[in-house]
Amino acid sequence: MTDPHAIDTAIAALEAQRALLGDAAVDAGLAVLREKLGATTQQLRHVTVLFLDVVGSTELSHRLDPEDMHAVLDGLLTRATATVQAFQGKVLQYAGDSLLAVFGRLLRAEHGEQ
Repeated sequence: MTDPHAIDTAIAALEAQRALLGDAAVDAGLAVLREKLGATTQQLRHVTVLFLDVVGSTELSHRLDPEDMHAVLDGLLTRATATVQAFQGKVLQYAGDSLLAVFGRLLRAEHGEQ
């Protein structure tokens, strides 16, 4: 159960059974449900964002053949991507001669994993 609404419903249902089940049983069940609820709520996390942009790439593109320019940028972005991944980061976007990456967040959470 990971839906916050379903967990809230289960908490209310368990609270309603307190007289029948007793405080100890209800409190034990509530502790588990509240822990799950806490795990599903949003949390602030420290992250580092990296933006890489090749300075002077426009001028360089005027002096190189398109194939050579592509090779230079492709090589740079390939190496930058490997470096980001080596430090457990994730590239979020490529745009021309730039790269946007993030470090320090739970990357698996976006895929529904914990």
